[in-house]
Amino acid sequence: MKKLTLKQQIEKDLNVAVRCVIKHLPFLGEFKITSSSQEGVDYQCNDCFALFKKLDKNMSWVSPFDLAESISKNFKSEFTEINVSKPAFLNFRIKNSQLVKIAKDINKNGKLQLENQEKQTVFFDYGGANIGKELHAGHLRTIIVGEALKRVYNAFGHDTIADTYLGDWGLPLGLIIAQLCENGGIKDGKLWVDITLEMLNDVYPLASKRKNIEPEFKKLAEDITAKLQNFVEPYYSIYKKIREVSVTRIKKNYERMGCTFDLYNGESNAQPYVDNVLGILEKQGLTYIDKDCLMINVAKDGEHIPMPKKNPADKNEPQLYKNPMPPVILQKGNGGDLYATSDIATILYRQRDFSPDKYIYVTDFRQSLHFTQVFRIIKKGNIVAKNIEFVHIGTGAVVGTDGKPFKTRDGGTIRLEEVVDMVKDAVINRGASAESAERIGVSALKFADLSNNVKTDFTFDMEKFTSFEGKTGPYLLYTVARINSILNKAIDLNTCLEEEIVSSTERNILTSIIKLVDSYPIALHTNTLNTIADSIYILAQTFNIFYGQTNILRETDTKKQSHYLGLCKLVKTSIEFALWSLGIDTVETM
Repeated sequence: MKKLTLKQQIEKDLNVAVRCVIKHLPFLGEFKITSSSQEGVDYQCNDCFALFKKLDKNMSWVSPFDLAESISKNFKSEFTEINVSKPAFLNFRIKNSQLVKIAKDINKNGKLQLENQEKQTVFFDYGGANIGKELHAGHLRTIIVGEALKRVYNAFGHDTIADTYLGDWGLPLGLIIAQLCENGGIKDGKLWVDITLEMLNDVYPLASKRKNIEPEFKKLAEDITAKLQNFVEPYYSIYKKIREVSVTRIKKNYERMGCTFDLYNGESNAQPYVDNVLGILEKQGLTYIDKDCLMINVAKDGEHIPMPKKNPADKNEPQLYKNPMPPVILQKGNGGDLYATSDIATILYRQRDFSPDKYIYVTDFRQSLHFTQVFRIIKKGNIVAKNIEFVHIGTGAVVGTDGKPFKTRDGGTIRLEEVVDMVKDAVINRGASAESAERIGVSALKFADLSNNVKTDFTFDMEKFTSFEGKTGPYLLYTVARINSILNKAIDLNTCLEEEIVSSTERNILTSIIKLVDSYPIALHTNTLNTIADSIYILAQTFNIFYGQTNILRETDTKKQSHYLGLCKLVKTSIEFALWSLGIDTVETM
């Protein structure tokens, strides 16, 4: 039997009441409740207005308010009380007995009690690291968002597999090796220099610039890329060394950000499956040749309409399209594979090895068209079963307080490890200990990001998000540390929540936890984390009001003190679980 959250149970009871009132009428849609901040009201429903409009005007209800009252009289629930307010709102107030029961379950189980969902295996692809290059500030959002969303799925009991999917097989590698050849680093088929990431940091930018202004160098790099993708030596051995050096540093940076991956696969792992994928698509007659390239059209009917050419006889005149969805290049004339081909081949072997029910890709928003095309090819070519779900989450950019891309003062790219050092130093300057500074700094950065919608830009305002006051990560960590201090001093005392002692302030804490639970299904539905972040902050804020009004450790009534300590334990458990599910680690003291 599926376990429902309190909100879902209230909605279930409400819809039973609605059907009792209009039982002789056809189904007119489910009633939904929403969270309310109105005094004495925990949830509210305004669906009586819409239902009244759908009803026959000759019905017995003369107004939406009259209809709401009829529903209220038929509402039966062990969880909540109901009343009606004008013009036609149904108001719900959770019973204290239910609040305390849920709170005790959380304390007993050590985590928030989320709804039961049908278990799935969800494959996460995020991070987007490229070998031969440093992780930089532009990688922040995919790492933060991907890790948090993965953990939210874990919180619901789903199995997850995470792969950073390294960029390790395309033209950037050909460019690096071509530059090494011209620098004398590769002679007579042998590598004559030590590969270090610092050296690669100099080689790749130079090679990348040369490809845009030197056609012969670009052609050399493309030829080396094709040879590499066919495992030709010495290029393949040099590539393996570059990969080894890069992955070591990438893992270290991911660890500093508190991000965990099950796999460090990349485009190279897809290479053995490319011919298989191309064969599947060609066999179905989905591919064609254009200018020596293997192509596939992914436009839907009416989406990719050719515009008339000015001179139909001119073969060099580019074809223009109305509302174009461009075709996809699967393979170049020289045998080199494209990113789309690698992504499709990757899905083929991921499905074979892991059988996911769902794929979630978290990348920069500028890759939206690419993934739209890849997902269409997957479905069009029957690469996987039709019921497999594919989701692409395009994150906004990281920008400075001036609204421009986040850069160094001289306009250069900021490396990820420099970002971590920056936030670490910032919280040390605010009084954090050196031992916990990095964890607090990374937590501040993550919470600031996840407090925004993932699809909008994230403003890197370090002065603001490292503050120990307001809606920040350090404020939340300080709240947990404050509770740790209380519980450590009360180590020999009992902790037990009591229904009859619950005050209005304490009730606000309990309802804040209920609404924190409500935020989780929203996060899954919208693929964004700000609802959870907002709910954690409201809970912490509510607890700190209670803390300011209550002398917990000096309370002489042992039953009250036990109740207060139970409340502290509840808030600590709830905030720590919620922060963990956002990929944020707490600290014992601050």
